[in-house]
Amino acid sequence: MIASLALAFLVQAAAGAVLPATPVQTLLGQKLDVSRDLAPHLAVLVVGFTKASRDQTQEWSRRVEAEVGRIPAAQLYQVAVIADVPRLLRGMVIDRIRASIPKAMHSHFLLVLDRGDAWKDIASFRDKDSAYVVVLSRGSVAWRGQGPPTEVGLQALVRTLQSLAAGDAGSNVASGE
Repeated sequence: MIASLALAFLVQAAAGAVLPATPVQTLLGQKLDVSRDLAPHLAVLVVGFTKASRDQTQEWSRRVEAEVGRIPAAQLYQVAVIADVPRLLRGMVIDRIRASIPKAMHSHFLLVLDRGDAWKDIASFRDKDSAYVVVLSRGSVAWRGQGPPTEVGLQALVRTLQSLAAGDAGSNVASGE
């Protein structure tokens, strides 16, 4: 049973995967580069590539938010990769996203307008309609997973965050088993 739960979330180790330049924009319009502005810190990114991934990304964000609140060094960001949306429709898509996200979260909601393929690499993209969870620490990807939230996946994520927050450099490899 536990093994099947672990497979449902597909927890992956990803120690040392260095981030390329990854420009994003917050819902407030602030331009950031994830590799420069977020990766040096402890950050959890919940990433979606399609509207169909929304339920999974929202559930992950809700569940991770409670855990991140207990780890002061960690920050939670939601990421919508809309680089493949035709430019003519992007304004409408962004307006809909902005209207659906509480204003208090606008500074932690990131829009990917370019380099969608780089985000597919960062997330180890397999399924366009899945949620992806990526932990950044010390300038690189420390942990990642894919799929709907499970207790096994959440526990592996929390263990990784706690270990990274404590400064344990050897903890970059997480396992869902």
